[in-house]
Amino acid sequence: MMNRLLVLATCLACVLSSPLEKKDSVKLTVFYESYCPYSIDFIDKQLYGAWNYFKKHLQVDLVPFGNAEQTYENGHFVFRCQHGPKECVGNILHSCAIYEACGKRGTLHCPVPKLKKAMDYIDCVIDQEDQQKASDQCATKAGLVPKVINKCANGKLGEWLESGYGNQTNAFNKPPVTYVPFIVINGKHTEKTQDEAQKDLKALICKYIPDQCKK
Repeated sequence: MMNRLLVLATCLACVLSSPLEKKDSVKLTVFYESYCPYSIDFIDKQLYGAWNYFKKHLQVDLVPFGNAEQTYENGHFVFRCQHGPKECVGNILHSCAIYEACGKRGTLHCPVPKLKKAMDYIDCVIDQEDQQKASDQCATKAGLVPKVINKCANGKLGEWLESGYGNQTNAFNKPPVTYVPFIVINGKHTEKTQDEAQKDLKALICKYIPDQCKK
């Protein structure tokens, strides 16, 4: 079981960071935290609407970890999060919802109908004061199964999924992730694209794939 989960965590750190191949698409990686006000604002006001507009032309890679720290103690991953224990729970819930909707490959290679479930869940739960309490309702609304997410979040699978996102976050170095949301376009991060994405993500993406904005 542990070997299988280790492979899963490795897959999340490596497969999700594969290069963009489609020329009519933009790869958008978002390193975020479930309770960070700036992450919440970006996902709710920019990302969700932009994804619904571009859909298959926007390859979204959601990475719920941010500035958390992880250690491995007595057979378990232990997380310490910037906004306290509730954020660690929230991050794991997001990880498990992504896994239920999209599988071990995460959101980056997730078919649009399945990715919609993950996006709907995250947009629903992320602006709630108590995300754990709101999770079941948001899961049902998004077409996911609450008990599957809860089983994942309360077990080793949730730990390993979140650890995989932690590894992906710590491995990124173009430049390293130092705050959230940390927005990466086609594998690169600049302060200019960060500012533009937080102000008007749709307009920024249109610069990369203008033909998709003429419809």
